[in-house]
Amino acid sequence: MSKFNQIAAFGKELMALNDMDNALELIAKEAKNMVGADRCSIL
Repeated sequence: MSKFNQIAAFGKELMALNDMDNALELIAKEAKNMVGADRCSIL
């Protein structure tokens, strides 16, 4: 999957969420996946 498709799929998934806590968890997960990191922290 290209980065553009990955970002588009992430945006669609993010817009479908109603809860901020779930959104932050999704953002952290996607940031890890995009850069290949083991951990991600959102302050």
